[in-house]
Amino acid sequence: MPFLVGFITFVIAGMIFGSLAGDPVCADGWTSPSIGNAGACSWHGGVREWPQRLAMLASLAAAIAAGYKFHVMREKYRQKRAAKKKQKA
Repeated sequence: MPFLVGFITFVIAGMIFGSLAGDPVCADGWTSPSIGNAGACSWHGGVREWPQRLAMLASLAAAIAAGYKFHVMREKYRQKRAAKKKQKA
């Protein structure tokens, strides 16, 4: 289940961060939605930055954090439930 929570978080965060990141930028500041295709920045000094890579890393970090947090919360719930069963017995 933590994997599913992490995967869903990755997809949603990827969409959000990806839309906020914008298009890649050429070395001279030129931006175009066609950047990423072969040769799109060849007349502009090459690609300067790839905001989508940062967005992917941010969504991956969010997914790992969400999956871990879900795992921790689930374990606390299980321990609490086991303690209640032990008290009843």
